[in-house]
Amino acid sequence: MAIYEISVDHAFTASHAVLMPNGQMEKPHRHDWMVMVSFRAGQVDARSGMVADFLVVKSALDQVCGLMDAMDLNSLGLLGGDIPTAERVARFIAEEILRRHGLEHSLYCVQVTEAVGCRAAFYPWLDEPPCRS
Repeated sequence: MAIYEISVDHAFTASHAVLMPNGQMEKPHRHDWMVMVSFRAGQVDARSGMVADFLVVKSALDQVCGLMDAMDLNSLGLLGGDIPTAERVARFIAEEILRRHGLEHSLYCVQVTEAVGCRAAFYPWLDEPPCRS
């Protein structure tokens, strides 16, 4: 089956601290976060010829990431008190885009990079991961 996909990127700066495997909280530190939101569909909209409008997606992503830009993610409370790992930031972005902007028809994935080579992804419509240990 053929699939169309579009992606929109956004960058923001924010600090966080996560729980280390030894049980200690690391010191707060800043990242230049990169976000990529992807939308997929089996066909483009008959009228517009698009999976989703880049401008609408960019505006939604700008608004959601703007809530975190230049902030300390641990103190914001946006994640309901959860430690702001890259995985949880990706999920927050996906859920906020869905809640605020109604782009659910084709949202496929939100990827968050907190440092070069360190990326987390959230797929809002998969019931379970393809691999379990």
